[in-house]
Amino acid sequence: MSTNCANRWIIRGDFSTRCQLVERVETQSSQVRSPLDFNKIIPLAYNNISLQSELWGTKWNAYNVFLEHDEQNTTYTFLTTLSPPYKKLILTAMNLFPGLEYEFLYVEGKSKSYGRHGTHCKDYRTKFRWKKKDPDQGSDFMNPYDSDDDKEWEPVLIPTLSQFQELYDMSR
Repeated sequence: MSTNCANRWIIRGDFSTRCQLVERVETQSSQVRSPLDFNKIIPLAYNNISLQSELWGTKWNAYNVFLEHDEQNTTYTFLTTLSPPYKKLILTAMNLFPGLEYEFLYVEGKSKSYGRHGTHCKDYRTKFRWKKKDPDQGSDFMNPYDSDDDKEWEPVLIPTLSQFQELYDMSR
């Protein structure tokens, strides 16, 4: 079972303010280059996993980060371990740049749940409904939360939540 949490952070608003945010959260050194570094939002004095979890809301920094930045939107798509960084880290970043609009989507691979938060959208978190990949193997719909065998199951996404499909695929 995957411990990845796939995340998408969409930022809208004034382009120059979004450019400032992009510059603030990026890290560039001779050893590391990433468009999103959690240390740039909530700095840690040293590498302390329990402190990272407490301050960032997730065990490790973002990885497999992809940035799309244009006149309309700035979008970070990235993985974290076990949980999304929304409640602490992303909210802190949002407070640093309050004039922007934010939407944050995530899919947790291990807990088989997903959620959405944002400036102008209702927050929610829920579990996937699951179905057998092979309907001849038994009942159509079940909740296999006790099963570690993800290979037999696939999520049932209602059409309005199809935006989560790519994140779900990333989390596996």
